[in-house]
Amino acid sequence: MPDAKKQRAGRKGGQTVSKDRAHMAAIGRKGGQRSRVKRSEAPEQKENMMGSSITTAAEQRNGGAEHQSGTSDQAVEMLKADHQRVHSLFEDYETAGGEDKIAIADKIMKELEIHSTIEEEIFYPAFREKSGKQGQDMVTEALQEHQSVKTALKELKAMDSGNETFESTFLDMMHDVEHHVGEEEGEMFPLAEEVLGNGLEELGAEMQKRKHELLESLESEALH
Repeated sequence: MPDAKKQRAGRKGGQTVSKDRAHMAAIGRKGGQRSRVKRSEAPEQKENMMGSSITTAAEQRNGGAEHQSGTSDQAVEMLKADHQRVHSLFEDYETAGGEDKIAIADKIMKELEIHSTIEEEIFYPAFREKSGKQGQDMVTEALQEHQSVKTALKELKAMDSGNETFESTFLDMMHDVEHHVGEEEGEMFPLAEEVLGNGLEELGAEMQKRKHELLESLESEALH
């Protein structure tokens, strides 16, 4: 897997990501290709998981209501809901400004940290055990992609949000996230549903428990 900094070095700093971007829920796309689809015209509601005071554009269109997504007890559906939530937040990031933009970026980074942790601690090991050589190779690649995103997150946390390179680094990271999501939903998740079967319910319950623990930990840290 190419080093994250080398990947970003080949891109123009601060380049604008197309609005008609690859949708993060690119189910069925193979080889990491991302489906180029138009954004849904239906308003979406976002879950304010981190207790932020940010009201997203979609929430404003729906009177500030929050959508409690990501509560499925089925492991794959839970991970897909996480993907969609981050995608929706990223759409809000692109249209926001000032302090709202910074707060949304922070929320996205926290979501990615929690999501990658439950995948690495719970989902990937269970999937790798049941999926044979094909699944093992998928997990190896996925972990490499996680590491690239973690490297970017570390760089972003060390930057001042007003730094001129912050947004270009953030956009590059999101490009990597979208690529990763396209591969998971197009290749890994269908195989996981096949090999894990009914075990996805129990696995999802374990992941939800761990997710709540991580959320409580982050909220506790924010208070101190």
